[in-house]
Amino acid sequence: MKVCHIVWGLEVGGIETMLVNIANGQVQRGHSVNVLVINDMESSQIVSGFAPEVNIIRLRRHPGSKCPMPVFRLNFELMKLRADVVHFHGINQPRLVLAPLRKHSVTTLHTICHEEDIRYLSTNQQIAAISNNVASDLQQRTGRTSTVVLNGIDCSKISQRDDRPFSHPLRMVQVGRLNHTVKGQDIIIRALTEVDDAAIDFIGDGPSRAELEQLARQLNVADRVRFLGSRTQAEVFSLLPQYDLLLQPSRIEGFGLTVAEAMAARVPVAVSDLDPLVEVVDGGKCGHIFTADAPHSAADCIRRIDAEGIDHSMVVEAERRVKSLYSIQSTIISYDGLYQCL
Repeated sequence: MKVCHIVWGLEVGGIETMLVNIANGQVQRGHSVNVLVINDMESSQIVSGFAPEVNIIRLRRHPGSKCPMPVFRLNFELMKLRADVVHFHGINQPRLVLAPLRKHSVTTLHTICHEEDIRYLSTNQQIAAISNNVASDLQQRTGRTSTVVLNGIDCSKISQRDDRPFSHPLRMVQVGRLNHTVKGQDIIIRALTEVDDAAIDFIGDGPSRAELEQLARQLNVADRVRFLGSRTQAEVFSLLPQYDLLLQPSRIEGFGLTVAEAMAARVPVAVSDLDPLVEVVDGGKCGHIFTADAPHSAADCIRRIDAEGIDHSMVVEAERRVKSLYSIQSTIISYDGLYQCL
């Protein structure tokens, strides 16, 4: 089967990382895989992760440009490819493609559907939601049904934390794009003012880095906050076992890929109470939960986890849950089944 994935860019992020894993897995299953990149945005870390067999087509559109030429070329490339399936990774992408070329297409909804994108739903032939909560939200707000295809990770590549007790100070980590309006990194920094025996490493980069660094200095916790910058997926997988706790304080979230990765690494996790994150930790059975956008609640959660020590039964159950529900192999098989129905 010839598959063409369409993505806005290839910068470091959850969508892009997931696309690498899906594309490589599809190649292994014998598919001919193309990735058509609309905007001139890419990271060598992401691009280098694709298998050599994955064909990357770059339109090099300037983000936000009104020039019609990239749109013309998008349709031209799709006509040339004659793909069996066009797989969009943005709810507003199909509007750029002529109707006959998106007849056999699926769109992955990677997060809660934004209000401004609802008007584009009619141009999407089939929608795949990355979590039950994303699917439920879409149906409740728009009446549109979708097929749930859970995000997956390759657990075989993730190193695991041993059974050692917590460090002092508690070694915490947050992995994700430094965009605090979405991922909420500022909440952790503020929580540190109420927690003495803990330090945080941020793995990732993004537009909020300078603001977050300044906030840490203003709140006098800069000596307990480190910004490690972007890391490859392999590097993240090897680093995770060094930590005692992964925090995900998101304000907006569709799934929580890094949470699942930490669970597979047997690293305890604590997440904000957004429905998609609560879904990943099975309502608290596989991780700790604190109130979203509430530094005091996050601080209370950190102190409680540190005082109680590691819950070995929880981390074992968390690993089992990830392996049973969130494997990349299951994700790829589910997409194959969806493709056959288009």
